[in-house]
Amino acid sequence: MRGLIALAALALAWGAPAAADTLIDNVKGLTATPFGQVIHFSALLIGDDGKVVRTYAEGEKVDVRARYRVDGRGRFLTPGRIVGYKAESHLIKMGLRLLARSKGLTGPLPPIGPHDRDLALAVAEEELRSRGITTIADMGTSVEDWLAYRRAGDTGRLNIRILSYVDGIAPMIAIAGGQESKWLYNDRLYMAGVLINGRMPNSNSPIAIKNDEARLRNEISRSGMDGQRVAIEISDSPKYDIERSRAEAAIRELHSTYRPSGTRSLFHIFHPPNAPEKLPIFVENDDFELDDMLIEDRLGKLERGFPADFAISLVEPWKMVPSKTDSTAFHMEVAESDNVLETWVGGVKVYERKP
Repeated sequence: MRGLIALAALALAWGAPAAADTLIDNVKGLTATPFGQVIHFSALLIGDDGKVVRTYAEGEKVDVRARYRVDGRGRFLTPGRIVGYKAESHLIKMGLRLLARSKGLTGPLPPIGPHDRDLALAVAEEELRSRGITTIADMGTSVEDWLAYRRAGDTGRLNIRILSYVDGIAPMIAIAGGQESKWLYNDRLYMAGVLINGRMPNSNSPIAIKNDEARLRNEISRSGMDGQRVAIEISDSPKYDIERSRAEAAIRELHSTYRPSGTRSLFHIFHPPNAPEKLPIFVENDDFELDDMLIEDRLGKLERGFPADFAISLVEPWKMVPSKTDSTAFHMEVAESDNVLETWVGGVKVYERKP
């Protein structure tokens, strides 16, 4: 008898709708493959862990018991925007500019303390979330910046994902201590690598140029010894081609020595957004690809097992456009960000536009 009851309970469990945390239905859902194929769906199921359980195709029956059910009211639901390098991608400086603008202040900013950094981060986060941005590469993170991010994470105030490229060797040593970088705060903060200055010296002295080339190689080598990825910043100037060539030469020399197993690319050249490079998938205005940012298996998709990072918008926020230089590649064109109504990170709503 007890066995029959167990079998009956098992049959009921198989026949019952799946249980999950949050269901968002009645949406015009869009996500895309790396090959530019757009996938449409009408509902998104999010698990208790904040990750996507599944999507439902248009017309497919949604047979699920969810603790929370959200009516998308026919609006567009798309993956959260991921921003690689661009002029305002240093979060603290971005927040400080926004604060200064709100107070009508101009000119250079005075020295700032920990409280100022915390406030600047909060302001920058709110601005990014209002634009549907869920992940950003922070280029040139100082130790003080990193501590501000840690304070936000410790107190549950870190509501976007930050990929930090620290500002040189000294911060790398102070933050990572020679250890492998780890994702922190449920994948909200990650020291992705080191930003190294690849600009040539102002002096035309052959000795100064040679010494600077040695400095560049030494810093790349030191980063590689600690297993860190490298982003080399070069200028948008008449020296652009020379700076890129010498950076690539340094990378070729050291790449095979420090390339860790399983990593597609240890080194990456990064440069201002108006430099002549193709746009990448899902990453705006730079030449970081998702695999370059070490997040291709973590972020940027709305499919099973990926974090539920997305935006809900009034109009279609992006479209896939074929690359002009690569017939196999596509990039994303983004509509005006003021169409964003809600932004979710890890299955939690972190922004809602005020009426």
